[in-house]
Amino acid sequence: LYVTIDLSNLYVEYGDKTTTVKATVVDGDNSWSINYQLPAGESIDLIVYADVASSAYSSSTTDTITVRAKVSGTTADSATTVTEPSSGYRSGQTITFGTGTFTADISGDTPVAQIVTGGQTITAAKFKFTASYDDFTIKEMRVKVPSGSSSIIKQAILKDGDEIVATASYDSVNGYFHLTGVDGRELNVEIPANTTKVLTVDLELDTPTSDPAKGTSTSQKNVAVTLDWIKYATSQGVETTDDTPGPNNTEPAGNAIYVYKAIPTFTYSSLSGSTFINGTETDIYQFTVSAEGGSISIKQLKLSVSWDDGGDGDDDTLELESFKIFKDGTQVTAVSITDASGNSVASTSGLTESDSTLVITFTNESVVGEGQTATYLIKATPQGFGKSTTGSDGFSIRLPGDTSHNGTSVYLRDSNSDGIYGLATSATGSETAANVIWSDNSALGHSTTNGSASNDWANSYLVKNLDLSSKGWVRQ
Repeated sequence: LYVTIDLSNLYVEYGDKTTTVKATVVDGDNSWSINYQLPAGESIDLIVYADVASSAYSSSTTDTITVRAKVSGTTADSATTVTEPSSGYRSGQTITFGTGTFTADISGDTPVAQIVTGGQTITAAKFKFTASYDDFTIKEMRVKVPSGSSSIIKQAILKDGDEIVATASYDSVNGYFHLTGVDGRELNVEIPANTTKVLTVDLELDTPTSDPAKGTSTSQKNVAVTLDWIKYATSQGVETTDDTPGPNNTEPAGNAIYVYKAIPTFTYSSLSGSTFINGTETDIYQFTVSAEGGSISIKQLKLSVSWDDGGDGDDDTLELESFKIFKDGTQVTAVSITDASGNSVASTSGLTESDSTLVITFTNESVVGEGQTATYLIKATPQGFGKSTTGSDGFSIRLPGDTSHNGTSVYLRDSNSDGIYGLATSATGSETAANVIWSDNSALGHSTTNGSASNDWANSYLVKNLDLSSKGWVRQ
């Protein structure tokens, strides 16, 4: 065999036999004397094995190796010397050498963006590790969460499948969770060459609390997990650290997960029928709200209203008036129902075609107890909707959610004094509008009082099922 000095421990399997092992390989011909009889008309494979030195790869060149073989023997009947090939060598495949690579990325099945209750252990992120051309072993990992969010986390837990392989409390000095092992065992996650492995990061959460007097809160913290740093070793034991282990030198990150003391779930409830009669009170929209982890409070809802004027071929004056809201079959009277400017629509002056928003503001708040589900029903009286042989006028209504988190705006506030509330960064700050305003009741001294409200209010970003479905109506 003609090979290069980048190899060691060279040997050949032929048929069911194996040559001796040459620990030292010369740069050129390497030969063995064997005694093997090959029957006429038969063939055997020659399989060459060797250990490849790390010097076989250089980042500045393309390194290859091609094994070339020649076999000599004597015929059994005529004692004639034969050589294959008769001149030169028979070449095997060309092997190109490279270096092993190890990469990390967020796994496709990592948890979606969501809100959760505290006081439990959640799966916060899943990271996928890929080993190419070499075996790798993960020795240490560091993960981080957004600034201030560690206050709600008791510990981070790294899992390989169902097995816990590392735990860590937050290192407040360096700003990360350093995962090195568990119960005296070092982290040692092996990933064979050309395979992937998904590791899960769980977070053990505390129960959020808010203190309006101090302006502090551990509620509404985003505990999105980012892979900040990793130490891994090759099959040769060479260790590498990487603080940007993701694609294009990035830090793979999980999705946003906001932690509350309690959370609501909104669910659309379909009403039977889709037609109405002018001047007749009509059930126009219904939904339920359930509470998980504790009681939740609702302060305000903004519903979207759209109009269809022209179904009958005429330009009519459409109106929805005398709005009412019921909770579990009982009319709520401590409530303000208005248009977007704060004008009441609870009597004969209602929403018209120039209005696109219905605002329902509870005088104090509407509370849904832990584990309970409340049904809310909105009623109104349509007026002025036309009908002809060509069609009928109509309207539709729905409850939309909010598209981004309210951030540090956690105080209930009506800074415009129009009876419509928003969220502010302080109890006396300027309000920012929200489609749904609710509270997880995490504050010590929870309050709805304008100008001195507690700091445990939120919009509906990531609240389950929002936006709710639209309900459409046409004149009968």
